[in-house]
Amino acid sequence: TALSKSIMKTLQNMLNSRVGHAPAQMDYGITEPSEVTHTYPNGIGDMQKSIRFCLEKYEPRLTSVNIMHVESEDNDFALRFQITAQLATSKDRIPVCFDTLVNASGNIQVKS
Repeated sequence: TALSKSIMKTLQNMLNSRVGHAPAQMDYGITEPSEVTHTYPNGIGDMQKSIRFCLEKYEPRLTSVNIMHVESEDNDFALRFQITAQLATSKDRIPVCFDTLVNASGNIQVKS
């Protein structure tokens, strides 16, 4: 739907923003993905918390946000997360799911 695509675009922008880089909202964005490699495997939980905090604070169209690390079968070094949530704008609380992949340069791709 158009709403899901709009949310996906917002997530793409949000997850590619880093904490401290937006002067008007210093907590907007997520922790630098490269920090996960320095503290692996504990860094995965930190990244999940960072993503959840950002979504819960800055994406009001989603509720019941859950972030799950997904093991990659074809690339052990790929960092993937699945975001599941419900549309807060719907009376039926329609579920949505987005998959994320951190590429080699640290950018995050979001797909639905």
